[in-house]
Amino acid sequence: MFDRMADLYAILISLERLEYAFIRDHVPASDSPQDFISRYKVGVPATVEHGSFSSSSVQPNKRSVAEATEKFITLMDAVKLNQVSVDTLHPRLGDLLESLNNVDGLSRNSNGRAMLLEWLKRLNGMRASDQLDEDQARQFMFEVEQAYDEFFKSLDHSK
Repeated sequence: MFDRMADLYAILISLERLEYAFIRDHVPASDSPQDFISRYKVGVPATVEHGSFSSSSVQPNKRSVAEATEKFITLMDAVKLNQVSVDTLHPRLGDLLESLNNVDGLSRNSNGRAMLLEWLKRLNGMRASDQLDEDQARQFMFEVEQAYDEFFKSLDHSK
């Protein structure tokens, strides 16, 4: 029994690390589950069956869309309120990217997502006490708003 629990724990830790790597774009989107299944001849019927639809026919999950919208608004409000320190923006930006990953049918290769990831990398290179200067904050806000607009346009195309 303890062996099974240890195996389950190892799987959960591996999934957590894989999700973290995927959020940070260390795992390319081209490494799709379908490629994995065909390469290793894995036959897990329930998983394959649920993943067999094309991404163009996927309707976004309403809750995931609402959460992503909430994260966008929270991040933009923080900048508008001049809360531009790294320790304020970094967790909000990470939460936003994670919530975007949870929206079904959303492209992982969008320009908006790439801009957000670039800002996350920049913030990672700064100290927690650092703050964006006025120009950086303005550019950050501009790019977040662009990503937000792109997000909503992509929802129209997923209908």
